[in-house]
Amino acid sequence: MSLRIRVIPILLFIATAFCEEEFRLSIQRADIERLMVELVPSLQSLAPKIPMSSGEEFDTLLREIDEVVSSSNKMNALVASSMQLSEFARMRPDIKEVIETHKVGEWGTVRDLRLIALKMKYEEIPKILEWVVDPTPLEAALDLAKEEHPDKASEIKALRDDVSSTLRTTRQDPYDTKMAKLSATFAKYPNLTEELANTAIGDFGNLEEFFGIAQNYYRLSVLKRLFSSNSSSLPSDSRDEEAPDAPITENLFDAIDDNSFNWSREERKALGNLTVAIRATTHAKTVAALRESTLSAFHQLIKRYPKMFERVRQIKVGKELNFGTFGDLIDTFNYEASDRGASLLESQGSKPIFLQAFDSSRSLMPTLLQDAIGDLEKQMESALAETDDLDKRILSLHKFLSEFIVEYAFFGDKLFSMELGEWGTTRTFMEIGQFLSSKYGLNGLIEKRLSMNADYDEIPKSELEMDLQDIVDNSTFRWTRSDMLEIEGLVASTANLSVHSSFTENRNLLLESYASLSEGLRERLRSVPMNSTTFGQLIDALYFDTVSKDAPPASASARTRVSRLRGNCSEVDELLKPSDLGEPVLIASMRKALDDWPIGAAALFKTFLKRVELLLAHNAHDIRPAIETLAAFSNYANYKGPTVYLKKTPLAQWGTVGQLLLC
Repeated sequence: MSLRIRVIPILLFIATAFCEEEFRLSIQRADIERLMVELVPSLQSLAPKIPMSSGEEFDTLLREIDEVVSSSNKMNALVASSMQLSEFARMRPDIKEVIETHKVGEWGTVRDLRLIALKMKYEEIPKILEWVVDPTPLEAALDLAKEEHPDKASEIKALRDDVSSTLRTTRQDPYDTKMAKLSATFAKYPNLTEELANTAIGDFGNLEEFFGIAQNYYRLSVLKRLFSSNSSSLPSDSRDEEAPDAPITENLFDAIDDNSFNWSREERKALGNLTVAIRATTHAKTVAALRESTLSAFHQLIKRYPKMFERVRQIKVGKELNFGTFGDLIDTFNYEASDRGASLLESQGSKPIFLQAFDSSRSLMPTLLQDAIGDLEKQMESALAETDDLDKRILSLHKFLSEFIVEYAFFGDKLFSMELGEWGTTRTFMEIGQFLSSKYGLNGLIEKRLSMNADYDEIPKSELEMDLQDIVDNSTFRWTRSDMLEIEGLVASTANLSVHSSFTENRNLLLESYASLSEGLRERLRSVPMNSTTFGQLIDALYFDTVSKDAPPASASARTRVSRLRGNCSEVDELLKPSDLGEPVLIASMRKALDDWPIGAAALFKTFLKRVELLLAHNAHDIRPAIETLAAFSNYANYKGPTVYLKKTPLAQWGTVGQLLLC
């Protein structure tokens, strides 16, 4: 078993803490040396739990990890060893949980190692998704211009980057579309393009010639917008405020009244006739018809008034479209489209490493699969061309691959074991994709809606709440009373998740609630199905998101350590402290929760709440009578419905009323 791993030397931290409301899983570089020393001895202590049938393979695995750990690059060792352990566990479902939950000293678990290694692999994904290409002749010309104009180097670099981005996003587009978009790109740098006009582009000519061709294609692409009118039913001689608003006619009408052109009375009238003729042209449905009508009208004008030729050509048209002048319009109509310049946009190169892997495997497959993989490649190539956003790219590829696996399930093992260059396997990529899918799908899980199931009350609940509530009644889990109370507390916490809160706030609250559960219950809950994933995969996805390069070193070391106030009876006096409203936290929290209760349930409880207020007013330092009053309310059979709401009520950051009743 060997993995070819290349890891970028990035700074990660590993510890978990709530620091300024942030829950982080991270690793300090300084801890890696200690961790790597502890890893193999710690794994050796796991040997007695490994069945005899897997004992020999486990010994071999330990020797391989020991060799990796002896490497001088500890970041490589961290990733490689965690990947080897995870692969070993994946192939042996009967001991998977034993391996993943094994603690490496006081540092964390094997599962923690895996999440950090995956985040490090995530950081390397751009390497396997980028096209391996040489600069196009156009880009090479801009690189040369940067050397020839050192005083403009930063501006030229910005232009070059912009051009490269345009070429990348238009890779699948036809030539005329590419040129039109490149013209718009160059238009953002008017002063610079003028200064670089004489820069040579191989045997083609210079940049000025290229700009001219690109501009013609841009003008052709916006031609219909220049002639578009929203008032085609008006009479052609109307010049009132309801006149057609085609940019070309508006600009020509404005030019008639522009004294800078020094029109004579006859010339002004002739220009008006030209404008009216072109206004009628806006009804044309094709570019050919626009061309014929416009050129004919212009020819008639110049034939009678030849001295107007240059001045009419100078009239600016389509200002908002950045079109140019009337002369540019005439030149565009006379332009004969060709592919001259197409070679400047082509480069020699190869596909991304990710796609190359599919090319290599394709030739080894049956004909049926070869065609299917070819279609899959085209989909993935298009997805990579659509965006530069890393997460969007990964999610798109993950989606296409998931759909492919559903249709060709027999190919699953081969696809997952494909090597993506030296980066890793497709299985690792898909696992990262699933994490991102869970992250961006969190809002869908926590969005509250009314249930159509009669087993639920009329209060809107999220899919996450209902999934967790369902397992309480699932007899296959054989929950203890303590388990059920903990799960009810978890459900109450998830009720506080909101699509109106930030992802980070929801992530931290859910991770904190999960970490507050007993260790055994956490593991049992991991298998609970949750939409297209499981609760355990959702939690791992959220922990994966916390792995940070720049997380501050935290004071707490283990991810299972949480705020000491989470339902801790020894800290129950925290509920007696005054809230922002001045009354005890216990009272303020329950009063706030009543707003979300059904009217009938809230009315029943208000009498008991008043009793609790009086008890605390009499003795502000003794919470016991208040707990007994709340327990009395929850024990009344007639109050079974309201009791459910009461137990789920969150008490600030301390816990829930259900947890308080256990005190």
